[in-house]
Amino acid sequence: METIIDPSTTAILDKLQEAEESGVLAMAHVGNRIRNCIELGAMLRAKKKEVGHGNFLQWMEANVTNTEVAERAGFSRVTAARYMKLSEAHEAKKLDLENASSVKRAFQLAGILPPSDSEPSGAGSEQPQLLVKIARVGAMVASEFAKRPIEDLDAQERRVWADRLKPLVDVWEKLVA
Repeated sequence: METIIDPSTTAILDKLQEAEESGVLAMAHVGNRIRNCIELGAMLRAKKKEVGHGNFLQWMEANVTNTEVAERAGFSRVTAARYMKLSEAHEAKKLDLENASSVKRAFQLAGILPPSDSEPSGAGSEQPQLLVKIARVGAMVASEFAKRPIEDLDAQERRVWADRLKPLVDVWEKLVA
């Protein structure tokens, strides 16, 4: 059976491109947030050392946790402690950012939160992993099509790509269902 690129196939490929771009952007934002949390944790650790033993919590209350930005961000003494531990884990190379699909997941990977507290249970719990999968496969697909556009593929090559992309379309459909 010969694969023909019809409007519905084109729509699928367009949606695949959209999914890939969304996944890459989402993962980039998560990665940036985790890096910012690690850097903030390192800054807090340095400040704790600077202000001396027994003075850090008072300094936090007076200068950080009671500010408007901290209130908007939901930043507390507990959050500060977690960020500081996250930066320690990162410096000790105990944190694999590639597998952190959220800040909570980074806390879990660093041993700050237990697994049962860090990921939601139920049907939605696989969504971050699916986004990671879409982003990784999408990046590979984008790289391949950058080398050789879809329009340059013959019927056999298009059939092979359609078969290769079917699982990714299935993953996307799970996400939007």
